[in-house]
Amino acid sequence: MINLLKNKKVEDNNIAIDADEIKSEPKEKPQELSQEQIVKERIGRYKDPEGLTVSKLDWGLWWVKNRTKIIKAGVIFLIIVSVITWSIFIFTFGYYVFFGMKEDEKVLQGITSGPSVNHEAVVAMSAQDLRSQNVKTFKVLDGRYDLSALVTNPNNRFYAEFDYYFIGNGQETEKKHGFILPGDSKYFFKLGQDFSSAPNDVEFRMVDVRWMKIDSKKFPDWENFKNERLNIKTDGMQFSASKSTVLTEKLDLNELKFTAHNYTIFNYWQVNLKIMLYSRGEIAGINEYTVENFKTDEARDITMTWPGRFSRIDDIVIIPELDVTKSNIYADYKGGTGSIK
Repeated sequence: MINLLKNKKVEDNNIAIDADEIKSEPKEKPQELSQEQIVKERIGRYKDPEGLTVSKLDWGLWWVKNRTKIIKAGVIFLIIVSVITWSIFIFTFGYYVFFGMKEDEKVLQGITSGPSVNHEAVVAMSAQDLRSQNVKTFKVLDGRYDLSALVTNPNNRFYAEFDYYFIGNGQETEKKHGFILPGDSKYFFKLGQDFSSAPNDVEFRMVDVRWMKIDSKKFPDWENFKNERLNIKTDGMQFSASKSTVLTEKLDLNELKFTAHNYTIFNYWQVNLKIMLYSRGEIAGINEYTVENFKTDEARDITMTWPGRFSRIDDIVIIPELDVTKSNIYADYKGGTGSIK
């Protein structure tokens, strides 16, 4: 019994000793941070109220540390660029001094000693003057006359715009604006001009002539371009002289009927028609008629009165007049400017 108590006491003492040993064992110390790590940690937790970030501070610090090196690198780069550019300039200037100046002298001598510019060659490159002829007078009523003149453009690559007027009995008619296309011949009219007596030696004059050259880029095939847009024909001409009408006998009023066809693919705001009556091969009367809003593929029946007295009419010639170099002649319908309606 005594032995058992002793053993138990010994065990209890061992437990107590073990507990003391456990209590006496040193605890593991936390890892200490270096001063630099502490600074970085504090900087990382810093938040500037104005939005300044750590990355911006790092960039500024890097710039301050490397500013001298950057400036030196920039200076070196500029020196290299200057050396290259000055070398090129000195080489180019030196080459011109030793070789280029001699070549310029040879070219100058060739120009001055060469043949002079031929006046005929200059004229051939420029536009030749318009020619007018066949100035005629047609009596319409007492004291009223129609005037006409035929103008020819001998230039195949130039067209002209100008103002024109007639002079008769010392009296000038009102100026009108006209145009003529390359290589064209056309009549210019002044209708219903008042003269106190039949005018003699009537003159036709053109002023303010402005020449324009056909642009090969804009009009690569001029003839085809012109023919496509001037494909306007007339037929069914019927001329009724005043003696066969029911109009008054005191005023000779004739009647002309015809049909105008727009065979082009374009719509026009207006097309001016020059009309000439022929008797025995000579022009006996002139007139004009304007077709408004002439649409593509349209046939327009036209009836017009014509004052004057005509004994015999053999032929009627009707010529469309359109300045196809202008873009504003085309009517803008739903299909677009100048397109099929």
